Amino acid sequence: MLVFFIQEHHLTATKAALLKVDKVAKNNNLLYLQADRPATTAKGGTALVIPRDMIERKDSKESHSTAIERVRSSLFTTPDGRICSATTLINGTEVTLTSVYAPAERGLRASFFTSLKPKLSKSHLVGIDGNCVFNPRLDTSRPDGLPRPADTEGTAELRDALEEHDLTDIMRETLGDTPHYTNTVVLEGGVEVTRKRIDHIHTPHLDAIIWKFIPATPDILPYHKYGHSMIHVDMKVIKEERGRDLPFISESIFDDPDFNAKVVEKNQTIIKSENPNIGEWGDT
Repeated sequence: MLVFFIQEHHLTATKAALLKVDKVAKNNNLLYLQADRPATTAKGGTALVIPRDMIERKDSKESHSTAIERVRSSLFTTPDGRICSATTLINGTEVTLTSVYAPAERGLRASFFTSLKPKLSKSHLVGIDGNCVFNPRLDTSRPDGLPRPADTEGTAELRDALEEHDLTDIMRETLGDTPHYTNTVVLEGGVEVTRKRIDHIHTPHLDAIIWKFIPATPDILPYHKYGHSMIHVDMKVIKEERGRDLPFISESIFDDPDFNAKVVEKNQTIIKSENPNIGEWGDT
């Protein structure tokens, strides 16, 4: 496991100290980093849990203990406890791991996501309880079938923040149009339920890294106790075989507008020359 993103741990700094969470984590070979729940709120707080043996060293001169302290010292939190970030290495590339808990209150989310935008970058890996849905048709299921304004409040600002830094909603990327829900609310009477996809993992574009959402995975924090279903994204590092004739081409080439324009021009030329019939577009 690379990292476990937690939202709503409810621990103030005092409570975490009483529970000796740092010591408990270390005894289990984990690094625990926390954004404290403010003492003035009833719930909240975010955290990162990182297996110590997954923390890479910068080079052969850096000891493993120094590498762990480097990650610990990179900790960034916000006073409201809604953001917890730390920077580590993934396959030699610096990546900032960020756990985010967005406000449940409808009127606060838009400004929260606007303030989140400058705190992100193209090298962020984000786990978020967004408390809103991107697409009511795919991301909500209500007994009456009607979306609510609160469902999408702040979605435009969140999407803008993610698109600005080219971060991918990997769950939707993997699922296509298949619905998947992470939160279930039992309505009055205990029978009708509302389901929403409000928890996401957003992945960066890294050379030689493939991300994939895993729909069916054992939930170590079961819904009936914690309110949300855990989501799991798999990361695969592609190792280049020795002796390959072709060099690896960085995906950053797609950041070049001239290159992209040439690709579009070539595509249009092929489409016009082939003039495909219905059903043949895929081959073309």
